[in-house]
Amino acid sequence: MLQKLLDETLVKHKEVVIMAMHVTPPGKTENVIITSNIVRIGKKADEDDTRVIETGKPNLEVNKKGDHFEVKLVMQDQPGKTIDSIGMVFTYEKSKEAEFQKKAEMVRDEMKQKTPTIAKLFESTD
Repeated sequence: MLQKLLDETLVKHKEVVIMAMHVTPPGKTENVIITSNIVRIGKKADEDDTRVIETGKPNLEVNKKGDHFEVKLVMQDQPGKTIDSIGMVFTYEKSKEAEFQKKAEMVRDEMKQKTPTIAKLFESTD
């Protein structure tokens, strides 16, 4: 279900150029990228990813090249339980930071409605 949810979201929201979900899978202890549209599956969460999960506060930043803007947000399931952080990257345009954050929050909220529980994310859609 994970990859399907990510793929469907990216098709609908073409302005999101990169998306990754950091989760501690059921029965595991490490928070890692579990789905992404770039090859980083299994990469351990960075400090900013874990900080977002622990505090619930977004992380907003322009990358070093200055061409992308990243929004990391806490992700919850339908009942409101925090399950991970989700990162979305947009092509950077000056003075649009607030718009990027608002857009990322909208996309995250749409995904929340399709996430009954963390366990459901790991179920096969075959």
